[in-house]
Amino acid sequence: MTTTKTHTPTAHEHDGHAIIHGDAIAALEQLVPDKSVDLIFADPPYNIGKNFNGRMDRWPSDKA
Repeated sequence: MTTTKTHTPTAHEHDGHAIIHGDAIAALEQLVPDKSVDLIFADPPYNIGKNFNGRMDRWPSDKA
């Protein structure tokens, strides 16, 4: 049996704005009240060597 370790989402708030760190679904369920969000910005993992429309997302200094 495989056990998945989960972390409790955390919110960092300042001047009425919040950055929430954690699993998106868990964070929305646990930390965000219904009908309270104007914008969600979820950035993908960058610099992983993925081809984005012909551009390789990797720093030249990274090892292959």
